[in-house]
Amino acid sequence: VEPREESALGAVKLFFSCSPTKRLLVRFLRRNAEPEVAVNLRAADTVRLSREVAEEYFRNVEFVRKLAVQYKFRCLFYWQPTLYQKPHLTAFEQSIFERSWYEGHPLTGSAEYKGFYRDCYAAVAMAGRVREAGRPVPGFIDISELFANDSTPRYIDPQHPAESGNEEIARRMAPDVLRLIEERNRQRN
Repeated sequence: VEPREESALGAVKLFFSCSPTKRLLVRFLRRNAEPEVAVNLRAADTVRLSREVAEEYFRNVEFVRKLAVQYKFRCLFYWQPTLYQKPHLTAFEQSIFERSWYEGHPLTGSAEYKGFYRDCYAAVAMAGRVREAGRPVPGFIDISELFANDSTPRYIDPQHPAESGNEEIARRMAPDVLRLIEERNRQRN
């Protein structure tokens, strides 16, 4: 690993180790440390935990929005697609769920975990659309269903798009980012 790559990796690890979402999940798992919970997420747990994750996500969004006001920058928050929202999987995408390596944990391919991720992503998407007085969160853009009807394999694992998926996501994001740049340029002139 190159020194620059190592320091970037260290920064990412540090960020994740301080992440409120990670602390929330660790707290939940410790509170429910009985052996069967590690194996089976109960339906009530997934619904509650999904709501808590959505709340934490939007606390982070609100924090960034406050920073944007203070430091005079604009921000967009994209809720990106994952394999959990895709209703019709390609054969390759289906095979991803048949492997346990993608999370480094043999249980994450289970129906309970897939259900949790599906519930969690749906909770955030819904909250982003109707969070503030029934209106969408400013700057929150839900593209989670971008690949819903796509028959092309777009993922390398359940959370990460393949190169072709990233290209499509970038195509979807580009007009929004260009609009912000154009607005900024008009304000400067």
